[in-house]
Amino acid sequence: MRIIHALPAAILSTFVFQLGVGFSNDDCPGINQATHKAPPYDFTFESWVQKNKKGNIYIFGRCVQTKNNVDLWVDWTGTGVKGFAIPGWPCLHEIPSPTSDDESVKTDLWYGAAPDKIQAPYREVKPTASGTATVELQSRVKMAIPHRVARTEEEAGGLTKLDMRFFSSVEKHEANYIYTYRWEAREPSKGKEASIPFEGKPVAFRWAADSFLKSLQRNHPSAKLEVAGKAESWEVRASMKPIYGTTIVEFLDGDGERVVASAPVAVYHPLDDEKK
Repeated sequence: MRIIHALPAAILSTFVFQLGVGFSNDDCPGINQATHKAPPYDFTFESWVQKNKKGNIYIFGRCVQTKNNVDLWVDWTGTGVKGFAIPGWPCLHEIPSPTSDDESVKTDLWYGAAPDKIQAPYREVKPTASGTATVELQSRVKMAIPHRVARTEEEAGGLTKLDMRFFSSVEKHEANYIYTYRWEAREPSKGKEASIPFEGKPVAFRWAADSFLKSLQRNHPSAKLEVAGKAESWEVRASMKPIYGTTIVEFLDGDGERVVASAPVAVYHPLDDEKK
């Protein structure tokens, strides 16, 4: 299984908490924003690490926000962040981690229809970091995704707003561990627009380059996000102890064939799978 960074995880028999920072936010938090202006684009970008106030877990965040009325295509190299930031709807990603140990990674942020790029370092979990994770992981993915592979809404044939959560938990059951992977769209606040499907169809996604999760996907007809608020999940039993890691979710076009956007998420997976 391809894991970007992995950490040992000590797992309790049950998980009660669903932890995440800033799930009610509609904008980038502005913790360490950098601004870039190159007409017609005017946007901010930032990467941060922040302790969750509700528990002993840390959030690695990445966010790009357009500051005018221009849609902004984004591909932040190395972060897994790829999609659209549009007016009132930033490209916002939050990944939980059991440790705050991080490293600064130098990389480029590609943006716009041309496209162009700027240097945009981000903070990533250190591969050698230590720590434990005893809570259900809750990753957030908020952005707009195109209906077709494109860097403008016109070429894409439209954009779909997403505000999703991806959950990963483990429960010890006798000699085995039960791994659960769950995803759902955020319930819209009053007066807010909800996530919507592609022209009446569910939004499809797949796990990128992960043998363990891909094997799960092969055992299911599809991995699709229905309308806002409806949760879907997979469950698998394994004898191997869990390990923490981050991986990438790829969102597909309206035909469910080509990758149009992507996002990083945190997951638990069997320890031996790291060697495959």
